[in-house]
Amino acid sequence: MGIKRSVLTDEKELPLAVVLFGANTHDTKLLEETLDHIVVLRPKTDEAGLLSPVYTFTDRGGCWFCPNAKRAELRHLYDHHPDLWGRMMALQAIPGKTTEKFNRTQKFSDIDAIFRQEDEDAAQAAA
Repeated sequence: MGIKRSVLTDEKELPLAVVLFGANTHDTKLLEETLDHIVVLRPKTDEAGLLSPVYTFTDRGGCWFCPNAKRAELRHLYDHHPDLWGRMMALQAIPGKTTEKFNRTQKFSDIDAIFRQEDEDAAQAAA
């Protein structure tokens, strides 16, 4: 019994998927298995400088400007990374975006105002 190779390449003929089958496997059965084995290479967010520093203490990875970030992750960014927080505020100010909402319910400036108010309330309570 021989071996049949199914190889999928990109436009530069670089392999995207390689799958081995028995020689008696009909070609029509190779397609789905080959497509399931495609390796997609994406730039690593940390190497591109996009990985959020909050993900050193959370259970997920993502960009520092992720609209799916949890409230605690955003608060960590606000408290410990004012440089990135400032960049978020600058991004919010850019006109002509598809939406002004950072996530589904709030603008980034709304989140900033909430955190600032929490800080003021905490300072008054401590005084």
